[in-house]
Amino acid sequence: MTEQDRERRRRRGARGRRGAAVAALGLAALGALGAAAPAADTGEGGVSLADAVARALARSPAVIAQEHAVAATEAKAAQAESAWLPRVSASAWYRVSGPVPELVFDTGIALPGASGPLTIRRELGTPHSAGVSATVGWRALDFGARDARIAAAEALARAARADGAARAAEIAFATRAAYLTARLDDEVVAVTGRALGAARADLETAENRRRTGLAGDLPAAAASSRVAELEARLADATESGVAAREALALLLGLPPGAPMTLSDDLGALAPVSAGDGAPGAAGLDETPTVARLRASEAALAEEDTARARSRLPTLDLFVQGAFQYPKTFVETDEAGVTWAAGVSLSWDAFDGGLVSAQREELAAKRAELAALADASREETARAVTQAAAQARTARAALAAGERQVAAAEVYVKAARGALAAGTGTDLEVRSAETALDQARLGLVRARFGAAMAEAQRLRALGVTAAPGRGGMDTTTTPESTP
Repeated sequence: MTEQDRERRRRRGARGRRGAAVAALGLAALGALGAAAPAADTGEGGVSLADAVARALARSPAVIAQEHAVAATEAKAAQAESAWLPRVSASAWYRVSGPVPELVFDTGIALPGASGPLTIRRELGTPHSAGVSATVGWRALDFGARDARIAAAEALARAARADGAARAAEIAFATRAAYLTARLDDEVVAVTGRALGAARADLETAENRRRTGLAGDLPAAAASSRVAELEARLADATESGVAAREALALLLGLPPGAPMTLSDDLGALAPVSAGDGAPGAAGLDETPTVARLRASEAALAEEDTARARSRLPTLDLFVQGAFQYPKTFVETDEAGVTWAAGVSLSWDAFDGGLVSAQREELAAKRAELAALADASREETARAVTQAAAQARTARAALAAGERQVAAAEVYVKAARGALAAGTGTDLEVRSAETALDQARLGLVRARFGAAMAEAQRLRALGVTAAPGRGGMDTTTTPESTP
């Protein structure tokens, strides 16, 4: 069974306390400005990335519009299939016409007393006529033109579905990007909040030591500068997170302020491995864009076949029945049933070159679509290769970041121990804490980079639902944020 047959069957059938308040408000704002549905949608575990993508696709106006477009193309295919069914038409009429034809017959017989031969005069028909008729007609032969038009309509339906898949992939990518950005900002806020707490404690210690004369102004100034830097970063991450969640709320069709918890952190969303390098030819042919172009080209090919076969004669059969008055031309006093049956052969022997010009147009369009499909394959291969390179870079940075965090934690511990023993300085402690903070941020950003690289790869391939293992929507245990 061909794909066309399967398709036809399917169709049929503040610093200090003020600063702490800023941090708390920032985290609260990120949690409050959610984009999932109120109430039940958040659930105990919150909203996962897979759930967010599914919700965005389910309510996206662009996806819904394309579903209607698909329904329209399928209706056109059904219209084309109807050409195989007979056509039944009915009509009723009443007519008055004149003059009524008159038959004049000279018998040549002269009756006694008559001045001339006997002449018979009779009206043929009546000025009044009425009736009801029904005609059944069926095209018995058109040399396959109908089948070609049906196949062309079905190919256009496949193209519309592929176009819908491409739109869905874009919506899925936008949702993933907003979700990942929100999670990045969440983790930046978390890392910055912990560093800010430690920096404030150091600032308080430095201020106390300065007041008691155990240290000068420099350690307190350095600690104050560190606190100001972290507060500024916290405010930036908070605002960025608010914007990301507002974008996610828009994609999910929900108002800002709906409570939501994003359950997947970047540790879970950064794939351990992803498809490296360019996909094979089969993978490139499976992208929605290429599928749409190939289906459109197939539709044009079938239309070309239909145009070519339209040059051949067509044969139509018909049967007609009527109840009319008068029953026949001469039976003017009777009403009754009449019938007729016949066959009709038609052929456009000369069309002025119209079909030839139409076929030339179709050939040019087919060549254009084939070239566009090749261009799309190349673009997809470049995008996937670039995403794979970004993923490898992010995974390398992730591995290095984990080592840097471990080393920075050792340095901070050693610097604080040296300071307590009187062999170290406040500056050494600040430098070690700054290095630890930067290492933690680098690890978070490496996870974000890996997750975004995978999102870019899925977008290039036109994928909406990522694989559950080793992909974006994984269910493995998330790594803890450093």
